[in-house]
Amino acid sequence: MRSAVTVFLIAVCVFCAGLAQAELRFPVGKPDFSDWNGFSKVRKNEAAFTSGDAVTYTYPDGEHYFHGFKEYFGHACDWSKYAGVAFEIYLKKEGAAAITLTFAVAERDADLLRPLSTAKVQVAGRGWIPVYVPWELFDIYEGQKWGALQAVKTVTLTASSAENKMLKIRGMEVTKGEQLALEAPVKGRSVAGGGTVEYVVEVGNTTDEPQNVQLH
Repeated sequence: MRSAVTVFLIAVCVFCAGLAQAELRFPVGKPDFSDWNGFSKVRKNEAAFTSGDAVTYTYPDGEHYFHGFKEYFGHACDWSKYAGVAFEIYLKKEGAAAITLTFAVAERDADLLRPLSTAKVQVAGRGWIPVYVPWELFDIYEGQKWGALQAVKTVTLTASSAENKMLKIRGMEVTKGEQLALEAPVKGRSVAGGGTVEYVVEVGNTTDEPQNVQLH
């Protein structure tokens, strides 16, 4: 017979701006897309490109870094603490768009890591449409995923729409969740039967809008 264990969750709500929000998400490149390639026009942080064309961002070279005991040489960016990529795409006419998002590791890391990881999503509608691409949609095995995410060098996006010749995107970010992020520094504790165990859980709002949250 198993003894009952009481679990207490202490929720720390991180819904403010500043440092906490920066930890929940960060832009891929500059918000105005000035360091991307492939856009035909950028205005008010909204970047326009032709349907079917690829747009690309490459992290600039810098010092190599360590993640745990592993050394990375590609001067890349560590995405492994996040959950996916979020952005908005604009369709002027009612229709659909097929989106392909790819991230690649640097050439110097490609021998040890999966070189290229790709996800494909479909959206439909008109106007600004939110898009969220979690790591689970990328064609990469679980055992390879985190190593590749620790060494992201290049990001490429392609979107095609039969109804829209020109498309726009804005707000390209790496994020810890589509709307909310839930984290616990410690995920496992032991206690004698009938005892009490306490967990501290951090809840983060990854959107720009206030949200009501209930924990059960």
